[in-house]
Amino acid sequence: PSELNQFTLQGDAYYGDIGGRSLRQNLDRPILFFETRRSKVTGRNLLGRWTHAFSSESDLSVQLYYDRTDREIGVARDIRDTIDLDAQHRFPFVDRQEIVWGGSYRYSIDDIHETADFQMRDPSKRLHLFSAFVQDEITLMPDRLRLTLGSKLEHHEFTGFEVQPSGRLAWTPTERQTVWGAVSRAVRTPSRTDRELTVFADTTPYLPPLPLPLVSAATGNENLVSEELLAYEIGYRLQIHPRLTLDWAAFYNEYDRLRAITALPFQLRTAPGPPPTSYVFLPLTVSNDLAGETYGFEVSAAWQPLDAWRLRANYTFLRMHLRTRGPVPSFTEDTEGNSPQHQFALWSHLDLGRAVEWGLGVRYVDELDAALLRIPAYAELETRLAWKPNRHWELAIVGNNLLHAHHQEFNPVAIFGRNARV
Repeated sequence: PSELNQFTLQGDAYYGDIGGRSLRQNLDRPILFFETRRSKVTGRNLLGRWTHAFSSESDLSVQLYYDRTDREIGVARDIRDTIDLDAQHRFPFVDRQEIVWGGSYRYSIDDIHETADFQMRDPSKRLHLFSAFVQDEITLMPDRLRLTLGSKLEHHEFTGFEVQPSGRLAWTPTERQTVWGAVSRAVRTPSRTDRELTVFADTTPYLPPLPLPLVSAATGNENLVSEELLAYEIGYRLQIHPRLTLDWAAFYNEYDRLRAITALPFQLRTAPGPPPTSYVFLPLTVSNDLAGETYGFEVSAAWQPLDAWRLRANYTFLRMHLRTRGPVPSFTEDTEGNSPQHQFALWSHLDLGRAVEWGLGVRYVDELDAALLRIPAYAELETRLAWKPNRHWELAIVGNNLLHAHHQEFNPVAIFGRNARV
């Protein structure tokens, strides 16, 4: 409406059909077998944002967001409504400093439809999340050295107050070079399922053969604390030529109190007949008994051989090592194997003239070597053709995963096993 005020209103609606395989077992069939499940996910959201500019160096933004999600997860259904109010303010502070601060409030209510396999202590719950942050960007040397310090403060109903500070230093020795480093702390607060879920699970793939059928149940833990991350990053950018830029970044992450599934002592039980059936029951619980580290690097390049042709490439390397913190072993092998060690992508963007743009890309993802369900490496092709008749409109045709009719990309997060007689 004016140069000083901007309004944004946007919304989305979506529908998805998800299919996947899960391992099943019961007392009548004490063997593993695959079952194909199909799930549906629908949702809609609406966002409104107002931004007011006090000057070229100071502005205020207020945003209100609503989201509704209806998701089936194979053995249960989760319907969730979320309202989020967010505000932030940017302004200069004394000489060579810029402050950004803000806060938000999030209200969420869910309705979880239970099944025999998937049960919650409270099928519906209201949650409140309060957060605030402040960041100070300090220019130590004009056009050469910048220091950014900040922290986020959250209050969550499950764990109380959480503090997440960060610091970042950027040095620009020349106009074509930038060196930067950062140290930050982050947390993941426990979810509702971490604390309140009871689910019948099949753990046979992790254990040696037993003479009797095995049934297990995993229960949540209301004493869980937040998972912690301490992240170290360093990077370097070099503009070799006005048309060629290289970026390199490396990271080392230390994790503590990670969520784990811990086994408790075995129990021998008998299911009612006729005839009665004896089986081994393994109780599982959620704990903070994992720790570990990840490290790796990423290299990317952007090259513009012609005015109308741009190329972008990147390669990522990742290694993960997890270990049990407590005296009882936890399931770690599949967690380590569910992230690819190598990823590569190449994208070409071409301006064809007459407001027509064409993009073509290929990506490669390394195998996932989790012990339960190994997923082979794959390569895929993507393309995008767009036409902009004017600055207000764009029409695009997008194609993803064009080399295969279908392929698996991830393993199930949990292995469920229904047993109506337990």
